[in-house]
Amino acid sequence: MIACSILNLRVCFFIPAVLCSTYSWSADELPRSQSDSHFINVKTQTGPANTNPPHAGQMAVTANGRDPHAYSNGYDFGAFGKPEMGDDYLASVIADRLESVTSRGSTSVTYDWQAWFGDSYDKALIRAEGEIEAGSFFNARNELLWAHAVTPNWDTQLGLRYDSGRGAERGWLAFGIQGFTPYWVYTEATAYINEQGRISFRLELEYDWLLTQKLILQPRVEMNFYSRDDFSRGINSGLSGVEAGLRLRYEITREFAPYLGVEWASANRPSTQNVTPNGSDELRLLAGIRFWI
Repeated sequence: MIACSILNLRVCFFIPAVLCSTYSWSADELPRSQSDSHFINVKTQTGPANTNPPHAGQMAVTANGRDPHAYSNGYDFGAFGKPEMGDDYLASVIADRLESVTSRGSTSVTYDWQAWFGDSYDKALIRAEGEIEAGSFFNARNELLWAHAVTPNWDTQLGLRYDSGRGAERGWLAFGIQGFTPYWVYTEATAYINEQGRISFRLELEYDWLLTQKLILQPRVEMNFYSRDDFSRGINSGLSGVEAGLRLRYEITREFAPYLGVEWASANRPSTQNVTPNGSDELRLLAGIRFWI
């Protein structure tokens, strides 16, 4: 009789203990302020809780992990997750610059965009940059590239470049890299060679400085080098052109942002008939939009 009483007493304490330990880890039984905080483990939470409901398809944050949206003030990609993390074939169009340029009393339009189609490792990439004056292309560079991811932040690129606009048209073989350096400096570095034996190198650097979640200041530098003069296109050997500017944009959404800016540009023109090469510096005022889909 005494043994039966002891056994019943142990069972009475064991079953509630198991039930309590089971339900203490269930998100459905937590207070709403905890269960809505993006599935952060309440016993190891290290960042402030975001009270917005979890996004569709969002995975649980691991122990000691911080909510990636905790400091975004609710400004993220919205209620629906993006599919970029899958291995499906995707496509995107990015207009980094579509702007009106005012300099020395004249106005022109400058564009810089790229479009790609592919998966996480290999993409077909089209890049286009140029300037339109008086309704015609003054200078245009178009590239068709194959991009291959070698690290999460860097792609190698191989393809063709075609120059048109003023002067003779030129075709080039292109090889380069594109990605982000440490501290998130966006970099495009590409080398070119054409059938005349000319070699060219182009370097572009950009950095997004978030003044707020919507107001972003972007410094940008572009440099072009050529191994030989190209009189037809007004290109000098060596450092033939430099552009350095600041653009301040306001992201109405992540996908669309108008901006204002200022840019300094320097171009060296080739010498003709033993005349010293002609250098020209100018200050440009910019107004444009940036968008992607």
